[in-house]
Amino acid sequence: MRTSGELRYELRRAEEREAKAKIECTSCDGKGWVNDTTYDRSGNYVRCRVCYGTGLPSQDVEHIIAAALKEYLKPSSEERRE
Repeated sequence: MRTSGELRYELRRAEEREAKAKIECTSCDGKGWVNDTTYDRSGNYVRCRVCYGTGLPSQDVEHIIAAALKEYLKPSSEERRE
């Protein structure tokens, strides 16, 4: 059984991870670029596939992309009625 000190330590670490996830991409640690050795094994740095090189959390990237594409999307039937 874990002690209360161990549980407090784990809780503090989890809170730190949660705070970090709110301000930067967890896939690239907010750097925007990762060392890719997956396919070519050359070890080149490539743009992060989650944040597209921004270093932002994925939900922020989704909002940015949605805002950029909003003017090009057709309005839904509910928006047309209003």
